[in-house]
Amino acid sequence: MNSRSRTPLAALVCAVLGVALLAGCGDPNGLDRGTHAPAVAEQPRPEAVWPAWSKALPKTPGDGAASQEAPSALKGVAVPESGLAKVAVRDVLRADPDMRGYARLRDLTGPGRAGIRPPRLADLTGDGRKDLVVAVDTVSGRTVVAVYTARDGKAYRILRSGGQRLCVETLGGDLLLRTPKDGGENAVRYHWNGVLLAALSDTTTYPRNQSAATPAPQRTRDHRSCAEDGGAGG
Repeated sequence: MNSRSRTPLAALVCAVLGVALLAGCGDPNGLDRGTHAPAVAEQPRPEAVWPAWSKALPKTPGDGAASQEAPSALKGVAVPESGLAKVAVRDVLRADPDMRGYARLRDLTGPGRAGIRPPRLADLTGDGRKDLVVAVDTVSGRTVVAVYTARDGKAYRILRSGGQRLCVETLGGDLLLRTPKDGGENAVRYHWNGVLLAALSDTTTYPRNQSAATPAPQRTRDHRSCAEDGGAGG
């Protein structure tokens, strides 16, 4: 084969290689320039496998705001326009029948004793106004938590919960309560449903090297922080 016959063949090979190289020069994310990204698929929603059975289930407080009774206003507590920050914590506790007995306890400045922790304010109802979070440490080591919101100059309790060696945290606009449990940790996340702070999730986790079926007592760094946050002495 002479040089003239090799020239068209070489040109053809170069052309094929050029097309292949251009085809591989797209966007590293898999999209060529000018190509529209695929539309985001809508997330699936739960669908009942047996609708008739699902409809027949009895309603519980966790089934939504419609099935929950709205809390009553605390008697004798007037909330100014500036909000719950200007209301004395003991006045709120005395007005709450379920928390009245704790109003006689001392004020706390740190962990390790029984009493009323410094009150905290956080927007847990999503209305842009601060709600009042109160925690009381008892002599038994249990912590009782109550959350109050204000509406039209009145105070309402929207949550009462508690636990041993309790950690109280906010997670976005939700409230998270963590307690040690069987060598692991239980976490309950409360979310505003328009009426109350209702449990959005309730999960128990264990260390990776420990079986959930046969948990062994074990203190981790998180559990020690729970004790430091909520431990109460005599």
